[in-house]
Amino acid sequence: MNLELQKIVNKSLELENDFSSSSHASNTIMYESQEAASEEFIIPSRYHKNTLVLLPINQEHYYVYWELTQELLHEYKVDLNQQKLYLKVEDSSDVLLFEFESSFDLSEYFFSLKVQNRDISVKLGYMKENKFIVILQSNNIRTFSSTIKLPDISNEIWLEKHKNYIKIIQSNIENMVFNESSASYMKQLKRLHYLNNAIITKSSSTTLLGRKND
Repeated sequence: MNLELQKIVNKSLELENDFSSSSHASNTIMYESQEAASEEFIIPSRYHKNTLVLLPINQEHYYVYWELTQELLHEYKVDLNQQKLYLKVEDSSDVLLFEFESSFDLSEYFFSLKVQNRDISVKLGYMKENKFIVILQSNNIRTFSSTIKLPDISNEIWLEKHKNYIKIIQSNIENMVFNESSASYMKQLKRLHYLNNAIITKSSSTTLLGRKND
Protein backbone atom coordinates (compact mmCIF):
# COMPACT_ATOMS: atom_id res chain seq x y z
CA MET A 1 0.00 0.00 0.00
CA ASN A 2 1.48 3.36 -1.02
CA LEU A 3 1.66 6.37 1.28
CA GLU A 4 -1.17 8.35 -0.31
CA LEU A 5 -3.57 5.42 -0.09
CA GLN A 6 -2.68 4.87 3.59
CA LYS A 7 -3.42 8.54 4.35
CA ILE A 8 -6.86 8.24 2.74
CA VAL A 9 -7.67 5.12 4.77
CA ASN A 10 -6.54 6.71 8.03
CA LYS A 11 -8.50 9.87 7.30
CA SER A 12 -11.68 7.90 6.59
CA LEU A 13 -11.38 6.09 9.91
CA GLU A 14 -11.17 9.41 11.76
CA LEU A 15 -14.36 10.75 10.22
CA GLU A 16 -17.63 9.73 11.79
CA ASN A 17 -20.52 9.21 9.43
CA ASP A 18 -23.38 6.78 8.89
CA PHE A 19 -21.25 4.43 6.84
CA SER A 20 -17.79 4.30 8.47
CA SER A 21 -18.37 4.89 12.17
CA SER A 22 -18.78 1.65 14.11
CA SER A 23 -19.60 3.57 17.29
CA HIS A 24 -22.34 5.52 15.54
CA ALA A 25 -23.74 2.29 14.06
CA SER A 26 -23.75 0.64 17.49
CA ASN A 27 -25.57 3.57 19.06
CA THR A 28 -28.11 3.58 16.27
CA ILE A 29 -28.80 -0.14 16.64
CA MET A 30 -29.17 0.18 20.41
CA TYR A 31 -31.54 3.12 20.02
CA GLU A 32 -33.68 1.28 17.50
CA SER A 33 -33.82 -1.88 19.63
CA GLN A 34 -34.91 0.11 22.68
CA GLU A 35 -37.56 1.87 20.63
CA ALA A 36 -38.89 -1.45 19.30
CA ALA A 37 -38.94 -2.98 22.78
CA SER A 38 -41.00 -0.12 24.14
CA GLU A 39 -43.67 -0.53 21.45
CA GLU A 40 -46.65 -2.52 22.72
CA PHE A 41 -49.70 -3.93 21.00
CA ILE A 42 -52.65 -4.05 23.36
CA ILE A 43 -55.71 -6.15 22.56
CA PRO A 44 -58.78 -4.21 23.68
CA SER A 45 -60.90 -5.78 26.40
CA ARG A 46 -64.06 -5.02 24.43
CA TYR A 47 -64.95 -3.67 20.99
CA HIS A 48 -68.21 -1.89 21.92
CA LYS A 49 -70.07 -3.82 19.24
CA ASN A 50 -72.97 -6.22 19.64
CA THR A 51 -71.53 -9.62 18.81
CA LEU A 52 -72.52 -13.27 19.15
CA VAL A 53 -70.22 -15.83 17.54
CA LEU A 54 -70.36 -19.63 17.46
CA LEU A 55 -67.25 -21.58 16.43
CA PRO A 56 -66.58 -25.33 16.21
CA ILE A 57 -63.49 -26.63 18.04
CA ASN A 58 -63.68 -30.29 17.08
CA GLN A 59 -66.35 -32.94 16.46
CA GLU A 60 -68.12 -32.48 19.80
CA HIS A 61 -66.93 -29.19 21.33
CA TYR A 62 -67.96 -25.64 20.51
CA TYR A 63 -67.07 -22.12 21.54
CA VAL A 64 -69.40 -19.14 22.04
CA TYR A 65 -68.32 -15.51 22.44
CA TRP A 66 -70.63 -12.57 23.01
CA GLU A 67 -70.56 -8.86 23.73
CA LEU A 68 -73.56 -6.62 24.36
CA THR A 69 -73.36 -2.85 24.44
CA GLN A 70 -75.06 -0.86 27.16
CA GLU A 71 -77.19 0.83 24.52
CA LEU A 72 -78.64 -2.51 23.44
CA LEU A 73 -79.32 -3.58 27.02
CA HIS A 74 -81.07 -0.29 27.71
CA GLU A 75 -83.11 -0.73 24.54
CA TYR A 76 -84.43 -4.06 25.82
CA LYS A 77 -84.57 -2.76 29.40
CA VAL A 78 -82.28 -5.51 30.66
CA ASP A 79 -80.50 -4.95 33.98
CA LEU A 80 -77.86 -7.62 34.50
CA ASN A 81 -77.65 -6.74 38.18
CA GLN A 82 -81.12 -8.22 38.53
CA GLN A 83 -81.58 -10.34 35.42
CA LYS A 84 -79.71 -13.04 33.56
CA LEU A 85 -78.98 -13.68 29.93
CA TYR A 86 -80.00 -17.03 28.46
CA LEU A 87 -78.20 -18.65 25.54
CA LYS A 88 -79.92 -21.43 23.62
CA VAL A 89 -78.28 -23.68 21.05
CA GLU A 90 -80.85 -24.70 18.44
CA ASP A 91 -80.88 -26.40 15.07
CA SER A 92 -82.48 -25.04 11.91
CA SER A 93 -85.85 -26.47 13.00
CA ASP A 94 -85.72 -24.55 16.31
CA VAL A 95 -85.12 -27.74 18.27
CA LEU A 96 -83.36 -26.91 21.55
CA LEU A 97 -80.08 -28.84 21.83
CA PHE A 98 -78.32 -27.09 24.70
CA GLU A 99 -78.74 -24.01 26.90
CA PHE A 100 -76.90 -22.07 29.56
CA GLU A 101 -77.17 -18.72 31.34
CA SER A 102 -74.89 -15.83 32.22
CA SER A 103 -74.91 -12.53 34.12
CA PHE A 104 -72.21 -10.93 31.97
CA ASP A 105 -72.60 -8.70 28.94
CA LEU A 106 -69.14 -9.77 27.73
CA SER A 107 -68.02 -13.37 28.10
CA GLU A 108 -67.26 -16.70 26.44
CA TYR A 109 -68.39 -20.28 26.95
CA PHE A 110 -67.33 -23.77 25.89
CA PHE A 111 -69.84 -26.59 25.57
CA SER A 112 -70.12 -30.14 24.27
CA LEU A 113 -72.75 -31.33 21.83
CA LYS A 114 -73.02 -34.79 20.29
CA VAL A 115 -75.15 -34.14 17.25
CA GLN A 116 -74.19 -34.78 13.65
CA ASN A 117 -74.97 -33.25 10.29
CA ARG A 118 -77.12 -30.38 11.53
CA ASP A 119 -77.13 -26.62 11.06
CA ILE A 120 -76.97 -25.02 14.51
CA SER A 121 -76.81 -21.51 15.94
CA VAL A 122 -77.04 -19.74 19.29
CA LYS A 123 -79.82 -17.39 20.34
CA LEU A 124 -79.10 -14.94 23.16
CA GLY A 125 -81.90 -13.28 25.08
CA TYR A 126 -83.73 -12.86 28.37
CA MET A 127 -86.93 -14.06 30.01
CA LYS A 128 -89.95 -11.80 30.23
CA GLU A 129 -93.18 -13.14 31.71
CA ASN A 130 -91.93 -16.70 31.16
CA LYS A 131 -91.25 -15.94 27.50
CA PHE A 132 -87.83 -16.03 25.89
CA ILE A 133 -87.05 -12.74 24.12
CA VAL A 134 -84.24 -12.99 21.55
CA ILE A 135 -81.69 -10.16 21.49
CA LEU A 136 -79.03 -11.60 19.19
CA GLN A 137 -78.57 -14.69 17.06
CA SER A 138 -75.18 -16.10 16.10
CA ASN A 139 -73.90 -17.37 12.78
CA ASN A 140 -74.93 -20.82 11.55
CA ILE A 141 -72.46 -23.69 11.47
CA ARG A 142 -72.75 -27.28 10.25
CA THR A 143 -71.97 -29.97 12.80
CA PHE A 144 -69.66 -32.86 12.01
CA SER A 145 -70.94 -35.82 10.02
CA SER A 146 -69.40 -39.30 10.24
CA THR A 147 -71.59 -40.64 7.45
CA ILE A 148 -69.77 -41.45 4.24
CA LYS A 149 -72.00 -41.01 1.22
CA LEU A 150 -71.29 -43.63 -1.41
CA PRO A 151 -72.44 -43.31 -5.01
CA ASP A 152 -75.56 -45.23 -5.97
CA ILE A 153 -76.22 -47.17 -9.13
CA SER A 154 -77.01 -44.04 -11.13
CA ASN A 155 -73.67 -42.41 -10.37
CA GLU A 156 -70.48 -42.43 -12.40
CA ILE A 157 -67.16 -41.66 -10.73
CA TRP A 158 -64.28 -40.39 -12.85
CA LEU A 159 -60.70 -39.73 -11.76
CA GLU A 160 -58.93 -37.05 -13.75
CA LYS A 161 -55.18 -36.96 -13.27
CA HIS A 162 -53.34 -33.65 -13.39
CA LYS A 163 -49.71 -32.81 -12.73
CA ASN A 164 -50.02 -32.13 -9.00
CA TYR A 165 -53.45 -33.40 -8.08
CA ILE A 166 -56.24 -35.85 -8.95
CA LYS A 167 -59.72 -34.49 -9.63
CA ILE A 168 -62.80 -36.58 -8.83
CA ILE A 169 -65.71 -36.00 -11.19
CA GLN A 170 -69.15 -37.37 -10.33
CA SER A 171 -72.13 -37.31 -12.65
CA ASN A 172 -75.67 -38.48 -12.19
CA ILE A 173 -77.70 -39.43 -15.22
CA GLU A 174 -80.94 -38.91 -13.27
CA ASN A 175 -80.15 -35.21 -12.91
CA MET A 176 -79.48 -34.68 -16.60
CA VAL A 177 -82.18 -32.87 -18.55
CA PHE A 178 -83.57 -34.68 -21.59
CA ASN A 179 -86.47 -33.86 -23.84
CA GLU A 180 -89.70 -35.80 -23.54
CA SER A 181 -89.34 -37.80 -26.76
CA SER A 182 -87.65 -41.20 -26.64
CA ALA A 183 -85.83 -40.40 -29.88
CA SER A 184 -84.14 -37.40 -28.27
CA TYR A 185 -83.31 -39.50 -25.22
CA MET A 186 -81.61 -42.15 -27.37
CA LYS A 187 -79.76 -39.42 -29.26
CA GLN A 188 -78.34 -38.09 -26.00
CA LEU A 189 -77.27 -41.59 -24.92
CA LYS A 190 -75.50 -42.18 -28.23
CA ARG A 191 -73.74 -38.83 -27.87
CA LEU A 192 -72.54 -39.75 -24.38
CA HIS A 193 -71.37 -43.16 -25.63
CA TYR A 194 -69.42 -41.50 -28.46
CA LEU A 195 -67.80 -38.98 -26.11
CA ASN A 196 -66.88 -41.76 -23.70
CA ASN A 197 -65.13 -43.79 -26.41
CA ALA A 198 -63.38 -40.69 -27.73
CA ILE A 199 -62.04 -39.80 -24.30
CA ILE A 200 -60.79 -43.33 -23.62
CA THR A 201 -59.07 -43.50 -27.02
CA LYS A 202 -57.47 -40.07 -26.70
CA SER A 203 -56.31 -40.34 -23.11
CA SER A 204 -54.40 -43.59 -23.06
CA SER A 205 -51.68 -42.12 -20.84
CA THR A 206 -52.74 -38.55 -20.10
CA THR A 207 -55.48 -37.36 -17.78
CA LEU A 208 -58.02 -40.15 -17.32
CA LEU A 209 -57.08 -42.77 -14.75
CA GLY A 210 -60.22 -44.83 -14.57
CA ARG A 211 -63.92 -45.12 -14.14
CA LYS A 212 -66.02 -46.88 -11.54
CA ASN A 213 -69.48 -48.17 -12.29
CA ASP A 214 -71.63 -49.65 -9.57
